[in-house]
Amino acid sequence: TVLATIPDMIWLKNPQGVYLSCNKMFERFFGAPASEIIGRTDYDFVDKKLADFFRKHDYKAMTTGKSCMNEETLVFAADGTEATVETIKTPAYAADGSLIGVLGVARDITERKRMETALQLSETKFRQLIQTLPLPLTILNKNGSLEYINDRFIKVFGYTYEDIPTLADWWKLAYPDSDYRQW
Repeated sequence: TVLATIPDMIWLKNPQGVYLSCNKMFERFFGAPASEIIGRTDYDFVDKKLADFFRKHDYKAMTTGKSCMNEETLVFAADGTEATVETIKTPAYAADGSLIGVLGVARDITERKRMETALQLSETKFRQLIQTLPLPLTILNKNGSLEYINDRFIKVFGYTYEDIPTLADWWKLAYPDSDYRQW
């Protein structure tokens, strides 16, 4: 029941790449029921280039004896949906230590990738805005260290990151007289 209902794609292949098991979400990817997938290989469902890619990662997991992870964009045969997935392939062993094959889990990270892209775009726009402001500006973190100085700040005051790595350093340069600074 768990394997049938989990929203990630899950599958198990033998060392030769023949499917031994898969869940419902994986069935969507190949567009076929498990009964038609089990006993067959990637080459029966996807083009050679993609099947070779899958086998390369299977082999890596099985030969290193460690899990390996990669991102890939897949098109689900059942409905044509395109998704970016994070795939983890792990060697699977029997109780006696012999290699059964490779266990794969693929999670849809399409929305996460979309949000990362939106965040990067927002960050770029923010930096462009701050950089082009006609006012001198610095951004400090909660510890008082400078995280950003715009070009206008450097032009007006003549200080760079190296001169004022912290707010305390700024005060010493801006107000060299300790009594006046204290006041």
